[in-house]
Amino acid sequence: AVFATDHTNASRTLLYDVIRLGWDKQVCALFGVPRAALPAIRESLDASMAEIQLTLTALLLAFGISQLVWGPLSDRYGRRPAVLIGLVIAVAGSALAAWAPDVDSLILARLVQGTGCGATMVVSRRAHETVESGRSNACRNGIGRQRLRMR
Repeated sequence: AVFATDHTNASRTLLYDVIRLGWDKQVCALFGVPRAALPAIRESLDASMAEIQLTLTALLLAFGISQLVWGPLSDRYGRRPAVLIGLVIAVAGSALAAWAPDVDSLILARLVQGTGCGATMVVSRRAHETVESGRSNACRNGIGRQRLRMR
């Protein structure tokens, strides 16, 4: 349980929980379903299995590299704009992937999708660091010591 001392801490904790929940859903959607659907995607796009597997590689590559960009952007402009823009990019990539006419378009769409999804990982980690640092500061300063012991 999280024990917030004021409305701001409660909002931050809620933001962290919502982002983390969204991240868990994205992991299932990005890595679970496409792997099972690869043969059907290969058949519908008339492509080789290696080309279809490249779509997952493109997603993971964009997901990893984009975190290096989203971190400084979320520090400069804030978490909310970063995660909202990232989600819009991820949804746009998903829509492009759904309507991809060929495997090359699908690979490009998965790059876009991975770039947007990288924002959720960075923002959720930053939010977690903020919440945890607030808790440790409260303990250090003796503020809310009883509330934190009850966890």
